[in-house]
Amino acid sequence: MAGLLRLGRRASNRARAGVHHLAALKSLNGEDSQEVTRTFSQFAGAPLPTFLSPMAYARWWASLAYHGELKTYRLASFAAIGEVDRAVLLDHVSS
Repeated sequence: MAGLLRLGRRASNRARAGVHHLAALKSLNGEDSQEVTRTFSQFAGAPLPTFLSPMAYARWWASLAYHGELKTYRLASFAAIGEVDRAVLLDHVSS
């Protein structure tokens, strides 16, 4: 974030305004941040298919998604994977 705040003259007014809005949003607690995000922006939407680094993309998408989206996609993904993968996942998260 500090690097973004040093954009100076190289950045457009719109980019600088975006950085300041992001800093303000990050200063809120989790619930307030989610409420502001839901009110003033679109949802993260469906994750897009990835080809190079799916885990990095999944983490990025999850950082944008609000709690309801995370919960919905988590449950749908869990239901869609096979029994063996479910058992491996449950073992992973319970250890």
